Amino acid sequence: MNYPESGKPRPYLSLSLSLIPPPTVTSPPKTTLAHVLPQRHYLLSPLIWQLESIPRMDLMSIIRKRLIISKLPWITSIFSVQLCSIPKGAVQRDGDYHRAVHVWFFAESTQELLLQRRADCKDSWPGLWDISSAGHISVGDSSLITVRRELQEELGLTLPNDAFELLFVFLQQSVTNNGNFINNEFDDVDLVTTVSPIPLEAFTLPESEVSVVKYISIEEYKQALAKEDPKYVPYSLEGQYGQLFDIIMKRYHCNVEAPSLDLQKKINRYAPMSLTAELTGLTKEDKEALVLLIHAARMMDDIFHQQVLFSNPSLRDWLKGNAHKSHFDKLKWSYYSVNKSPWSCLDENEAFLTTADSAIRLLPESTKSIPGWNGIEYKAAFSMKKPSGANFYPSYMDKMVTMLQGYLTLEL
Repeated sequence: MNYPESGKPRPYLSLSLSLIPPPTVTSPPKTTLAHVLPQRHYLLSPLIWQLESIPRMDLMSIIRKRLIISKLPWITSIFSVQLCSIPKGAVQRDGDYHRAVHVWFFAESTQELLLQRRADCKDSWPGLWDISSAGHISVGDSSLITVRRELQEELGLTLPNDAFELLFVFLQQSVTNNGNFINNEFDDVDLVTTVSPIPLEAFTLPESEVSVVKYISIEEYKQALAKEDPKYVPYSLEGQYGQLFDIIMKRYHCNVEAPSLDLQKKINRYAPMSLTAELTGLTKEDKEALVLLIHAARMMDDIFHQQVLFSNPSLRDWLKGNAHKSHFDKLKWSYYSVNKSPWSCLDENEAFLTTADSAIRLLPESTKSIPGWNGIEYKAAFSMKKPSGANFYPSYMDKMVTMLQGYLTLEL
């Protein structure tokens, strides 16, 4: 793939199917095209729902590896499958289904979200307040590559991978500009949690993309959306996108007592055991060997933690270092020690911790220099769902296992 030079439209991946008169099918497949799209565009909707479980994977790379198309002989005999790169303007003009990223910045200390006001020259929603940052995923790029690129282009921020927490995938559909802008977009919705607001003067805003940014309290923003304030890009609080606000409210707008009791109940399911060592009768050499065995066990324990949660290795040290601060912090560390991860193995790997409980990291050079400001402090993120490749080592096993899982669970 030859990528366009800077300033030219990027290619975007479009998956469309042109209907051809079907041949006689003796054994009808189990999977059906449940979602028929307008006019000439037909989408493999069941496949897209499978791909939602692989949000960080590149659709093109999966197709290249024949993990999906090779399983669809009946579909390829009925439909002409087209994978093509097309200009951004044509995507929305024709209503092609495509992928994009949405990034929200949330400041813990003030309970505020960062919004940007779209430039007046934008094709859609010009001059309105919108998401912290957003952009389309180009052919060959992953979701994470895209989100980092968009932040640099729109806000002048440089953040590492562990700053982004994928919350959910959302299908956004709208028709604006008198029918000339048709948006059918699968959005990876990411959250970046900072300890405090980023100074507004730290942002670098391109005039063609963003006119200004501001922080707004989450309650005030919800009220603006609820009453359909014309100054804001509309999002439904009752629809899929309402998950964003529900997740944040659940993390920060509840007292400590309830989650403390819940963690204590989880811990009580385990029976404490007392282990003692009987060293009488051991030779000097045996004791020296025992010391080495204990040392090796500790090393293996460290490796196991990396296998389970390689994307956030600092979480264990953070919880351990803060366990003395409160009874709740002690419970977090105790239950984490049992599971060796933030997911409870007795509860189908349901998360008992969130990014709000995670380690704080400082990025002194992530923006342009501001006198008297040390840089962005953010929470190292981890997924609410246990990654498909967790417990495997090395970390790249995550990618392979996720691909295979999506391949094997596809019911045809």
